[in-house]
Amino acid sequence: MAGRGWAGGAGGWPSGAPAEKLGRLLQLVRNDATVRACLARVGSYVVPRHVALRERGPEGEDGFHALAEELDAFLGAHFARFLAGALESLFACGFVVFVVRRRELRGKVLSVPVLLPLGGFTWTVQAVESGRGGGAGVKRKRRLGCGEEDALYYYDVNPTHPEVRAEQLFVWSARAAAPGPEAMASPLDGVLAEWDAVREFEALARRTDEWNSTKHVTTSEKVDAPRDQTTDGISLLDDFRRYIMSGQHTGISSNYMMMSGPEGPMAREDPSNAANSWIEDFAFAGAKGQATCVHVMPPNTTVGELGALELKHDREEVLARFERRVLGVFELTSMRELSGQNTAALASENEVRGMRRLVVQCEAMLEHVYAATFEVDAADVRVTLPRPMVPAALGAAGAGGAAKPAKKAEAAKPAKKAEAAKPAK
Repeated sequence: MAGRGWAGGAGGWPSGAPAEKLGRLLQLVRNDATVRACLARVGSYVVPRHVALRERGPEGEDGFHALAEELDAFLGAHFARFLAGALESLFACGFVVFVVRRRELRGKVLSVPVLLPLGGFTWTVQAVESGRGGGAGVKRKRRLGCGEEDALYYYDVNPTHPEVRAEQLFVWSARAAAPGPEAMASPLDGVLAEWDAVREFEALARRTDEWNSTKHVTTSEKVDAPRDQTTDGISLLDDFRRYIMSGQHTGISSNYMMMSGPEGPMAREDPSNAANSWIEDFAFAGAKGQATCVHVMPPNTTVGELGALELKHDREEVLARFERRVLGVFELTSMRELSGQNTAALASENEVRGMRRLVVQCEAMLEHVYAATFEVDAADVRVTLPRPMVPAALGAAGAGGAAKPAKKAEAAKPAKKAEAAKPAK
């Protein structure tokens, strides 16, 4: 893509291996239906319509008070949109990158965080070195997250936007930076490798279908050894002399030499070319528009047809393996596992536990983002997100399935028949 900000180098789209890796990662996250569905499911658990923001103050019961009504309405909706967009970077990169911009609200200038989406930056893992000043010190000060002060490695992030400088970036890392052989290491590297295998399989399947949609005809020339050494040997010698006298190739079969018709001259030149031409006309629609579609082969030519190709691996199996890998990264449950009531309740409970862990992580992220935006301490901010809950129907089904069934009431035994009264004597 040509244009400002998309050329290789600083402040633009990267080149070489980082560009290839970032392009594949963007295609996976933005275009793959399985990944998009997982992000949507995670968003339905985590992202609310309004984020509850509170600051430390004496007015609140727990030492934190709510923001002013107008400010809370604006920032709550803005942070909800920020969280919805940050999920991509959390899963694809392991960290979130944003800058602080100024917005006007009812005549007042307000600072707000603006997310750099996936594709708006590149990153590498660098070692923290003492004594590095200048820009490195500024970028290190803007790194956020728990334990970042004592970290030995950090994410060195560079924007691709032409009007954003590296010194303006804030980086909150949910995954500790660690060196490795991969360029721009990502939590989705395993999924990306599996996705490449799926794409290669799909390309192989398309080539197989294309091959099977066309007939592939082969021909072979058969020359019998002479049975009678006297007569057949003399005949072969005469044919050989005729080839020598006519100036033709010595390996041409006599069947081609004795052919008549409009194709005769070409057959005398080279029988392999003639055979290939006839087969091409016959099998690949080369005979369209010609006077005839009937092709006569020499009597010593055997015509065969190649069989269809078959893939050894099932397509559904390949896609199911990729789906399991994606669901494992997002800590979600496959719909195939939600068959029985008890199984569905257990799977939904495990999924909700994973989403609750993610909610706690997102609360910590938004607290650091709020603190960096308004230049306050993160300990003086409280962000509250709704906790995911197991659906009531599944919870009731799981509880009902776990309980032991009550014993059946024993049927009342029928009363003994009254003895018939004996007749009086």
